[in-house]
Order: sequence, then structure tokens, then C-alpha cells
Amino acid sequence: MADTLAEKNSILEKYVKRDLEDEIWRYMDSPEILAVVGPRQAGKTTLLYKVHSELKTSNFISFEDRDALSLFEEDEKEFAELYLDDHDYLFIDEFQYAIEGGRKLKYLYDHHPDKKIIITGSSAIDMTVKGLKYLTGRVFKFKLFPFSFGEFLRYKNQKLFKFYSKKDIEGWVHGKKDITISKTLLEQLEDLRKEYVIYGGFPRVVLSETEEEKRMVLKNIVDTYLIREIRGVLGITEDREIFDLMKLLAVRMSEIINYTAVCEKGGFRYNDLKGWLNILEYTFVLEQVTPYYTNKQKEVIKAPKIYFHDNGFRNAILNSFNTFDLRQDRGELNENFFFTQVKDQLKYWRTKSKAEVDFVLEKKNPIPFEIKTVPKMTRSFRSFMKKYRPEMAFVMNEKELKQDDNIFFVPLIFSQRIVDLIGE
Repeated sequence: MADTLAEKNSILEKYVKRDLEDEIWRYMDSPEILAVVGPRQAGKTTLLYKVHSELKTSNFISFEDRDALSLFEEDEKEFAELYLDDHDYLFIDEFQYAIEGGRKLKYLYDHHPDKKIIITGSSAIDMTVKGLKYLTGRVFKFKLFPFSFGEFLRYKNQKLFKFYSKKDIEGWVHGKKDITISKTLLEQLEDLRKEYVIYGGFPRVVLSETEEEKRMVLKNIVDTYLIREIRGVLGITEDREIFDLMKLLAVRMSEIINYTAVCEKGGFRYNDLKGWLNILEYTFVLEQVTPYYTNKQKEVIKAPKIYFHDNGFRNAILNSFNTFDLRQDRGELNENFFFTQVKDQLKYWRTKSKAEVDFVLEKKNPIPFEIKTVPKMTRSFRSFMKKYRPEMAFVMNEKELKQDDNIFFVPLIFSQRIVDLIGE
């Protein structure tokens, strides 16, 4: 990994500032091992190589180097002598390739308390290392996904990013300030969001200069996932069946999953379907969003909704890159966009009478989010408001910014910022 000065400089030249970088630095003086996990090609290697490059006594290796991996698996003491003893920091990339990596990493941690170890891995780290069970109390785990819209904007247009990041959304939502945003700036931001919604946030895709190159890179990301993650790391030979399942789920994105219908359509056995869904979730392809309820008799719908962690990855599975404004799945893409900017603590709400709200941020006082192309209230949304009386509610849409009592109509471009301020 990066043996020559030219290779090192090439990695750093491609680096785009990630929000997670500041959080990593906050924990660099803590004794715990830092583990950064996430989908392949989300930028884990580049991020940690950037951190490594700013440290004086740091070593960076990859377990794609079979010599380093073999030594680690055969003799962790000799591994430490060669790669750790002369450095204060050790970065291990692609850690998921290590067999019994958690147990061996525990040895390094326990016998070298003055050293800092940072590892990266695809989500298979949780499966092949037995969930890092040997490192309980010894590891802090961070997730790195493809670029958020804010990170994407930081790279694409610095002026718009400064406007986007400084606009006082927080003050407006908390009733401290009024807010106005020009139609022209909103349209510019929305145009970039439409590109993001089609091609997603994988760094290599974002850095591509043409649509043809973006599509080629996305196809390669999907193929690499199947070859290296599914076959190479997990040793699963049914990669064709898993790809067929991904296609079925991509078509049904944002829908409540009917397991029986999916099995019949794809010719899957029920147990295989459940197992493959878990694999797709553990490897950060998609997530199963479960229902929010307080009354099991009236509200609980057990089946999850399916969302993908990157719209571009989903569109590549379907080979669907049509212009956003002409798409039949525009609503689903907007809904999945919101999911990609938030992810954590999201549920959906649906009653047995089929009243439904797209997302509920699960807190002591739940906060509903409806995702719409144009700003409008639905009967279901009003039903949720009447039942739970939330302190605030949001209708995320493509253009409108306004307030009606405790209901905020907010452009989708601000999804991440809205949820970040609520989470404070």
C-alpha cells in the first residue's frame, strides 16, 4: 500500500474532507482501538491514510499484502516486532481478511498499551471476526459511508457549500430567527442534489468527470462487491442469487417487504432470503427499517422497509440512470435520499388501517418526516400528529421552505442538517 512517494501523494491528492475525520482525531489520544467500517470504496483507506500522513511515528499497512496478513495470523508477536514496535501508531487497512483477527488484535492491545491501533474493514469484519467479541471495552467503532450530500457539495462547489453550511436552519427551527433563501440558490443546490440522487456519493464516482465514467465506476463497484466481499471474504458461492435479490429489492426500494412475494418472484427459499438480507445489511448495501409503534394491536406491521445506503449503487443494479425529472421512481429516490443522509434511529409508521408516515425519528417525543416532491400534508400525517402530538414535524420536499405552527416544510437538501440539529 502506497510504497512510493508518488503513490502516497496520489492518495492525498484525491482526498476530499470527510466529516468523520474530526471525530477520528478526537479519539486519537484515547487508549481504545479505533475501527472504521463501511462499504467498499466509501473512502476508508483514503481517510485513514490522510490521518496517518499527519503523524510522525506512524505505520500504515494493508492486509491485502499477503505477507503482512500471513505473519499476523501465524505469529502476532513477530508481527508486532516488525510492524508496531518502532511506531506509536499502526494503521491496518482491509482488516476483514484476518482469520481470528479479534483475538490477535486483543493480544496487541494488551501487550502494547502505549501504542495506538486503527483498523479499517468492510462490514464483513463483524462476521469473519466474530463481531470483535474479543475487543469488548477495547474498541470504538465508526461507520464511514459514501459522501453525504454536504460532503458532496463541499467538493462540487465551495461557495454553495459555505452558503449551505452557514445558513441558520437551527435558529429558524428553534424559533430564534427568521430565514430566507433565494430561489436561485435553492435551484442551484437542488440541481446538484439531483445529480447526487442519480449517481450517489461513492468518492470515485463523485470525482469522475463524465456520466459515462460515473456509470462505469458504479458497475465496477457492484461487481467488486460481489467478487471480493461476497465470494472472496464471506466465501458465498451464490453471488448470482444475491445479485438477483438485490435487483428485486432495488425495484421495491422504500416498500414494506412481502417475504412471500419476494420468494415467489425470485425463486428463493425463505431461510435463504432472510440470511441474504442479513448479509446485504451487514455489508452496508441496504438497511431494513422497522416500524414504530406504541400500540401493538393497532399499529404493528412486522415487515421492514428496504432502503439502500447509496442511490448510485441501487441505480447501477438496475442500470437505470435516466434524468431525475423524468423518472417514474422519483418519489422513491427522494425517500431513499433522506434515508442516506440520516440512517440512525429511523423507523416508519403504519397502522393496520394503512395510515402511514414515511419516517419517524425515534426519540422520547417521536418526530415524523414525510418525504414529498411538492409540499403537502397527507391525512396519514395529520393522523400521526393528532395521536402523538410531536413538538415538531417535517415535510421534506424539493423546493419549499416555510413554517405552519410546529410543522416545517424544508427542502430535501437540508435533510442531514435538520436531523443533526434535532439530535443535539
